[in-house]
This record gives sequence, structure tokens and C-alpha cells, in this order.
Amino acid sequence: MAKIKLIAPIQDIRVTMKGYVFSNWKGLAYTRELATSVSNPNSLFQERVRNCIEDLSKLWTSTLTDAQRAEWEEYAQQRGSAANQNTVVQRGSLIKPLGKILGGKNAYIGCNVWRYKHVLAAINDAPLGILPPSEPRDFSVVFTPGETPKFTATWADPGNLEDGGSVGVWGACGKTFHTQERDSVAKGVQTLDITTMRGAGGVTMDLVVGLYRFQAAAIDAHGQRSPGSNIVTINVTALTA
Repeated sequence: MAKIKLIAPIQDIRVTMKGYVFSNWKGLAYTRELATSVSNPNSLFQERVRNCIEDLSKLWTSTLTDAQRAEWEEYAQQRGSAANQNTVVQRGSLIKPLGKILGGKNAYIGCNVWRYKHVLAAINDAPLGILPPSEPRDFSVVFTPGETPKFTATWADPGNLEDGGSVGVWGACGKTFHTQERDSVAKGVQTLDITTMRGAGGVTMDLVVGLYRFQAAAIDAHGQRSPGSNIVTINVTALTA
């Protein structure tokens, strides 16, 4: 992406021309090459999420009051300044830092899309004053070989994880399985069986021999994430007993 310096009287430019896109992001004019292909499986779930985002965008303007929008702006600023609190600090962590929220509308939509994905009702009031949960305690993983080999992760929920929250488990295995959240379960379950992992493009694949790493994090009902738990490393040398 290249920056563009505009000369008066031109104040803004947004156009696609001869293989390039000219646009504006937060007051900064830029240009980039036009993508020749876009990966878009367009699954039913993706379509529903897109519709959810569109509906929330309309509600932001038509339903929320000025006071509610101001609270979401304040919440976005808090989340931005506290981004480092919502990630892990140890070296080699599987869980990546959360990005800064660009504004109140992004915070409102992001929070409610997360709630939609977890079958929770949308909220119009910003969760001001609600701190991210602590990390899961006593996180451990064991491997069981067999006809259907599996990892079993267990943990204790953090004491400040409220109802509607969940715990996610991240996993990776060298270059075979990319680091990403494998799955999440609701508060109180405190265990997860893993029989498959995800490779490039999110494709589900059977387990293989190799060095695995796992880590867990708690996510509250507003999508706020805890620091990561301890990292568990398991070297699988055989899939069958």
C-alpha cells in the first residue's frame, strides 16, 4: 500500500482505475493493486454473520441514543489503551495480541457479532467498567492414542468469568497445523476433546505425528479475552497404542 499526497482543490479520491484502487482510510489517502482473486467460501454461516453486521450497522444509527454511542466510544478507547492486558506476556505464546478497536461503532458491532456467534442476545449499552477475565487456571492436556487418537484439555475457570463466557483452546503443530483457536466451550464445562486440527485455510485435518503446543484463554460475554494460560507441549511419536 502506498500513501498519496493530495493537492488542492482535490480533498478526497476513491476510485478503481487501471488495476489500482485509490481510497481513503481515516483521512489518509492511499493506493493499492486491485486484487485479482478473493478467497470467499461464502458459507451459510458467513452469510448470516455478514447480515448481522449489516443489521448492527443500521441499529447504530437508527436505534442507539447519542448517550449510548458516546459510551461505546469511551469503551473503544478503554479497550484500545488496555490492549496489552488482553493478551499473553510469555515468550512463544500461541495467542496473538488483540488489535486496537478503531471506534465506538466497531466496538459495538464487534461485541454483538461475538454474542451472535455464541447465541447471546445483542446489547445496546456498552460494558463499561467490566474488566477482561483472568486466564484459565491449571490448564493441562493429555494425549490418548488409539483408533481415534485425541487430546483432552482440562482447566479450572477463572473466578471472574461471568455467565455467557467461554474458554477457548489454541493449538499448533509445527508447519502442519497453523496456530489458531481450535474450539471453545461454555463456562463450567472445563474440558475439551480434540480429535482434529486445522491446517491452511481452516481445513480440518486428522492428527499427525509431531510436536504439539496448546494454550487456553477465557473470553467473557462481550468478547473480551483474558491473558493466555500456561503453554502445554506434547510430542506425539505414534497415533496408535
